[in-house]
Amino acid sequence: MSARVTLKSVYESPCRKYAGGKFSPEDRPFIRSLVKDKLPPLVSEGYGFASEGTLRIDKLVESGKPVCFLLKGVPDLYGTAIVWSILDMLSDYMSSRGLADRLRLIVMLDEAHRYCKARIVESKELLPPPVRFVKEAGKYGFAEFCATQDVGDLPSALFNNAGTLVVFGSSDEATLKFYRKRLGLSETDVEKLRWFLQGQAFVKFYSDPRPIPVQIMPEVLRRRAFSPRW
Repeated sequence: MSARVTLKSVYESPCRKYAGGKFSPEDRPFIRSLVKDKLPPLVSEGYGFASEGTLRIDKLVESGKPVCFLLKGVPDLYGTAIVWSILDMLSDYMSSRGLADRLRLIVMLDEAHRYCKARIVESKELLPPPVRFVKEAGKYGFAEFCATQDVGDLPSALFNNAGTLVVFGSSDEATLKFYRKRLGLSETDVEKLRWFLQGQAFVKFYSDPRPIPVQIMPEVLRRRAFSPRW
C-alpha cells in the first residue's frame, strides 16, 4: 500500500476544498467543525504512530494497540465519509498482505446502521465498505464487529455473511418481527426475547440455526459475583 494513502490525505482533501470555498454555505459550518476540531488530532505528531505527523494505516494495524475513532458530533454524512475511507484503506492494506490463518485485526463499529446502508445506483445495489469488509476480511485475518439498535436498517448481505450474531431482547414489535423473519427464530424464541432482561441474549452461529441463550455480565459485576465473602 502506498505510504501516501494516510489519514492525513483524508484530512487534507476537505481542508483544501474548505479553503477554496467549494462547499455550499449550509455545509460550511459542518466542514469547519470537521477540519478544525475532529480530524486534526488524528494527524498530529502527538498521536504517536508516525514521526511524519500522519496516522498511517499500516502503522495503526501493526501497533498492537487499541485505537478509538470518536465521531460524536460529526454529522452522519461526514462521519460516513471518514468510516468508509478508513475501511477502504484497511481493505487495500489487508489484500496487499495476502491470506492469513491467524487474526490480525478486529474492527468494532458501533451504531453500524449509520454506515452500512446500501446505495441504489442505476438500479443496482452497491454495498458500502463496512459490508464488503465483512464479506472479504476473514480470509485475510481481519474481523469486524457491528453493533446497532436498528437492525432493520442493516442490509441483508451483512446478515448473510456474518459468522456470529448476538441478539438482545426487545419489546418492539417491528424488531421482533424482523428477528422472526430475517433470523429464522421460532415463535417460542421470539417470545423469550420479548422478556429478556438486561444482559440476556441469544448467540446464533452461521453453521447452526439454533440460538444459544447467554448471560453477558460487565467485568466489574463478574468480579463482584464471584468474589469470596468472609
